Amino acid sequence: MNDKTVGRLLALNLVLGLAFGGVLIHDLARPSQPQYIASGDQTAVAGEQTGIDTAAGDSAAGVDTAAGGTAGDSASRGSTSSGQSKSVTAPKSGPALKAGAIVFGGIYTMTGPVDSRPEANIVKAVFQEVNASGGVHGRMLQLQARDDGWDPTRAMAEAHELVEQEKVFAFVGNLAPNSESAFLPYLEKVGIPVVGGLGVPEQEDKPNMFLTLTAWRKAARMGGAPTKYIGCKKSVIWIVDLPFTKPSGDILYDSMTKANCQPVARPEIINSAQPDYTNYVIKARAQGAESVIMGLDPGGIMRAVNAMASQNWKADIVLAAPSNTLIEGNLGNKIEGAFMTSIFLNPQAHPNYPGVQRYLALQRKYYPDDFSDPYVQQSYVAAWLTVEALKKAGPDPTWKSFVAAMNQIKNFDTGLSLPLSYSPAKHDPLDCMEVLTRKGGKWVPVIPRWLCQDGSEPPLPSD
Repeated sequence: MNDKTVGRLLALNLVLGLAFGGVLIHDLARPSQPQYIASGDQTAVAGEQTGIDTAAGDSAAGVDTAAGGTAGDSASRGSTSSGQSKSVTAPKSGPALKAGAIVFGGIYTMTGPVDSRPEANIVKAVFQEVNASGGVHGRMLQLQARDDGWDPTRAMAEAHELVEQEKVFAFVGNLAPNSESAFLPYLEKVGIPVVGGLGVPEQEDKPNMFLTLTAWRKAARMGGAPTKYIGCKKSVIWIVDLPFTKPSGDILYDSMTKANCQPVARPEIINSAQPDYTNYVIKARAQGAESVIMGLDPGGIMRAVNAMASQNWKADIVLAAPSNTLIEGNLGNKIEGAFMTSIFLNPQAHPNYPGVQRYLALQRKYYPDDFSDPYVQQSYVAAWLTVEALKKAGPDPTWKSFVAAMNQIKNFDTGLSLPLSYSPAKHDPLDCMEVLTRKGGKWVPVIPRWLCQDGSEPPLPSD
């Protein structure tokens, strides 16, 4: 297995609905890297459209979506309002932009137990595509990506520096699992726009924040939906010990109970530093569990699955995650028959879908050693949404005009999900997920339909 896949963290992604912990596998084997500024220098971006634009001559990476998306390349359904969103108002105008580049900020965990460098890289790749054709309204786009080192105090200092000294225009595609709950309230108070991120509770219903993942608590309320297709077995919920996990885990427990699939116990917070999980296996077995919903770091998944194997406990495994070489390469047939959910199309399950091909082609073009998961996908979507809003905001955008432009985006074709629409009352438009299972060494859809919060089941796109 390539060393660059080792150690990728599973930080919980409650877009899942099916299992509490979302799989975020991040690379620990890469050497540490200081903060860096990324500016674009390659290929082109197409003209004004609703949807993702890339270079017209970039074959697999090219885009042919028109306003609203084409019938063949849209995921075929608009977003659904939850009916629970709160009305929000526009934030401050922000500092005046200087001529030339528009500088964005992002806080990512690149050293420590997580490496979110692929999330920063995919934002850079999108900006590089755009800059090669002249930028947006003649302005080049740059990213200042900072490493929080898994330290919320450090992340807070970096957020202050990016806003107050670097005068960044907005934050794009953040991925800092241990820190976002700490620095997002500061960004809310300042009023600077934030596009993307984990969707932690501090991001919900904020006038300056636009989610590209399902908000954790909303996703947890969807947790019981997949049971009608994967079956209901007596389950335990194991979740990694991150600061914001327990409340959403409790919501997931309640959601599954409401779906007549009550777990055998309240969610158990798993000690990520514990070297062996045999005690958790013995306890779950004694509780009569037949299924384990895992929201663990990659080492935790390995320890959990290997502990299950050593105890010859053949319970079902439920992961809310995409395919990943770390899990597949190290666990092999031990995860055969496992389930997972994703709000974005899984590249392994949909290798021929044009939107998936464009996304992968862009990643391979600029950062061929990077992997993909829903968190990289959310940063990709966040970057293209940022480009779209900048186009709409005009040549001299302010925070206020950018937020207004984001609120006007309708039926945006990500190529990876159902089309997204934002409004002042709806900053969290991702309401649907696909359910997959591991079969014959690869991920395949359990059903050919999305499962949505409103109970609808629109079809998955055909390749």
